[in-house]
Amino acid sequence: DSFQAFPALLILILLISLFNPDLTILALGLGFVGVTSVQRIVRGVVLSTREQPYVEAARVLGATDLRTMVFHILPNIMAPIIIIVSIGLGAVILAEAAISFIAPQRVPQDPSWGIMLSVTRSFLPPDPEGYHTLAAGGAIVFSVLGFNLAGDALRDVLDPRLRVG
Repeated sequence: DSFQAFPALLILILLISLFNPDLTILALGLGFVGVTSVQRIVRGVVLSTREQPYVEAARVLGATDLRTMVFHILPNIMAPIIIIVSIGLGAVILAEAAISFIAPQRVPQDPSWGIMLSVTRSFLPPDPEGYHTLAAGGAIVFSVLGFNLAGDALRDVLDPRLRVG
């Protein structure tokens, strides 16, 4: 809980400035920052699923803890995990682009939409080469929008409370 009080972008900027600013450090930092929110939600879902009657029935029938986890709890928490991860991918893309845009130490040859935006911002219209910036910005916008819409569609499909009939 206390780790989530710090802004993720500030932690990533600190990691990039302390260590070698390469793609590996950025990926590890994004994973480290992103895992805390996923962990918190997964823990809450597991705690609520653990108290369901079918889990209690499995325990009464003599199922081991491992069997209860694998066959009763895990299948019922996969839908929220898939939804959280699909929506979180958009946030990771946006954070990577933001860090790559503002981190001057990154090498321009690294494949990143943020670096592409940073390099091409001098080509903004009315310059005829301004479409490069629009291409990188559009790629970021449409990929983040796509992951968010996919996560929303998965929530609609996988959430049993939203099923009709």
